[in-house]
Amino acid sequence: MFAKIAFFCAALVAVSAYAPLVNTGVSAVSNQQDAYGNYAYRYDIKDAATGSLNSKAEVGKVGAIAVAAPVAYGGALGLGYGAGLGYGAGALGLGYGAGALGLGYGAGVLGAGHGVGILGAGYGAGVLGAGYGAGIYGAGLGKAIY
Repeated sequence: MFAKIAFFCAALVAVSAYAPLVNTGVSAVSNQQDAYGNYAYRYDIKDAATGSLNSKAEVGKVGAIAVAAPVAYGGALGLGYGAGLGYGAGALGLGYGAGALGLGYGAGVLGAGHGVGILGAGYGAGVLGAGYGAGIYGAGLGKAIY
């Protein structure tokens, strides 16, 4: 039993002293992504014992943007959380979202909400905005040009 323990300790010392005995290989990874979310991914693994190489490359694309429903959560003159008179973005919107002539919290053209807007009177950044954000012709608390 003592001989087995001594042999184990000697092997452990030899492995610790000589790094190539425990070298498992080399791996390299590269990953790229563009502004739209499309990506390219590649990795290479080289086995130290056999010298074999395992490579993989992958390219992916972002799916198409879904079109929102007109009245529920998405469309123009909608009364929900989408574009229009609700919480979302839309023309003549009175809600929280972004919109032209919007009175909500989001970004808007002629918007009176909290978001970014052109002629907006809300909290966000706007052109001719009177809110808290940055604005051109803005009377808010944020950064203003004019």
